Order: sequence, then C-alpha cells, then structure tokens
Amino acid sequence: MSLDKLSQLEHWVHGDLQPDLTLLFDVPLEVARERLQKSRDLDKFEQEQDDFFIRVRQVYLQRASQFQQRIRVIDSTRPIDAIAHELQQVAASLCSE
Repeated sequence: MSLDKLSQLEHWVHGDLQPDLTLLFDVPLEVARERLQKSRDLDKFEQEQDDFFIRVRQVYLQRASQFQQRIRVIDSTRPIDAIAHELQQVAASLCSE
C-alpha cells in the first residue's frame, strides 16, 4: 500500500486524531528471526517471506522519520535493561511537559 493511500485510510478512520506518542520497537529482521526461533514455533503471520517484513519495517521507519515529534524509535537490539531505562526517560519527559 502506498503511503498516500495509507494516509487517506488513516484520515478516514480517525480524522485528525493522532496519538501523542507512538513507540516503535525496532529490530532488524535477522534479530527478530533469531529471537523467534529460540522462543517458539512460528505462527502463520511470522512465516511470511523476508521481503514482506523488510518492506513493512521500512514503511514504519519512514513514518517515524516523517513524524519525529510523535513516533519514537526504540533500538530493541539492546539488552532489556537498557531499553527499560530509555522507556523510563521517555515517560519522565512526558510527565515533565
């Protein structure tokens, strides 16, 4: 789906309403595949071809770049405690506004 069509659909569904903050937990496909293989059997969605996930990730990252004021990309290749620390900082900055 083109970004233009996505934008039209988004506007049709919720008009001008947008969340104050969206967290995008980002990992490259290779990391996601490795983590999933260690944890469980893949479901139907997770069995999609790699090019599908690469395209989807690119669109999410493109939207994050387009809407930097409300979409925060979290590098989720890092250890959980580092991610948790960043989330605490994000939450603290929201409380101080």
